Amino acid sequence: MLLTNLRRYRLAALAVVVVIALGVAALFTSLNPWRANATNPAKPATETGGNRQEADVRTQSSPAALHAEGWDCLYVVHAVHCAEPGALATITSGTAEKFTVLVFDTMDPESSDAPFLGKEVNIRADLFQGQPCPTDPPTREYTYLPDIGVPFEYYGCHKFDSPL
Repeated sequence: MLLTNLRRYRLAALAVVVVIALGVAALFTSLNPWRANATNPAKPATETGGNRQEADVRTQSSPAALHAEGWDCLYVVHAVHCAEPGALATITSGTAEKFTVLVFDTMDPESSDAPFLGKEVNIRADLFQGQPCPTDPPTREYTYLPDIGVPFEYYGCHKFDSPL
């Protein structure tokens, strides 16, 4: 009987911790200055050096909208990452020297209302020179993608507060 009560208390305590954690996560998400909304829509990546000009940013605010315009959006590690049209082939082949993806706080690559987290700049491993990533707290360093399970020889710099 005592063991059953102890298990119930532990389960109740765990439930309280989960509810608090979800509340804190929701608070931080609502305070995220990079998320897309009417005054701060997601913008297409321009650091890729590609031919794509900045499109109408009102249509660039979700993975679904980007996918409709030919972008490739994939769930990778912790969020959906969207690459400009044609970029995925050069990324997977390792021929892209540098590319930028737009990152959304969702696991659904077809989401039409995912909060925009920010951009991620990626540099091919053989070209990476150990430069800092001042926009990626807490380490302020580029992340070696194979170290987090991404099978591409690139280093990534998040232009937002990333959980990695």
